[in-house]
Amino acid sequence: MSETCRKCGISPTTSDNWRKMAMDAGRRELAGIGGSCRSDPAKATSKEIESLKIVVGEQALVNAELKKKARSRGEGERGQGGGGGGDEPEQGAQVLRRLAPGILL
Repeated sequence: MSETCRKCGISPTTSDNWRKMAMDAGRRELAGIGGSCRSDPAKATSKEIESLKIVVGEQALVNAELKKKARSRGEGERGQGGGGGGDEPEQGAQVLRRLAPGILL
């Protein structure tokens, strides 16, 4: 062991300390109480799902608000008036820009 330490340029005491730290970390990890270097995939997935649920909820609220505004202005799903007055129906993004100018598309 001392020859390996000499080749690596560390003292035997340092080597012993590192070995003890590695063994302790391994024991804690096996016991399930260690601060793992790896993240738990289930926890990461769960956090991502929760984050996406929030985003979807926010989008649903914005969508509902835009639908209310469109209904209050007498606009149907296909643009203004819903009739065939010669005007082509507005595209979805154009309607959104007109009804909610502060929302980035």
